[in-house]
Amino acid sequence: MSDKDDNKPVIISLAAKRKDAEGRDFAQERGENVRHLLQIGLSEQEATAIADEVLLWDWLVFQARMSLDRWEGHASSEAVVQLAEMMRRRA
Repeated sequence: MSDKDDNKPVIISLAAKRKDAEGRDFAQERGENVRHLLQIGLSEQEATAIADEVLLWDWLVFQARMSLDRWEGHASSEAVVQLAEMMRRRA
């Protein structure tokens, strides 16, 4: 292996890490959400945008919970929601 290969950053998929930890398949969840939204009459563009937003909120709540648990030991649901909302405003 050359020095050039050694300097390449390692790419870590957070979805893959969570899939391993939680047993969830986020690509499958997204596909199912899009399919359900299409069935109720939304356009493909609307369905994919909503499905992406749902997964973004899932990630924000997960990150908020992890962050607050590190600081407080066990965060209240209200604190998690407030932090997730602040994170969303910055996203």
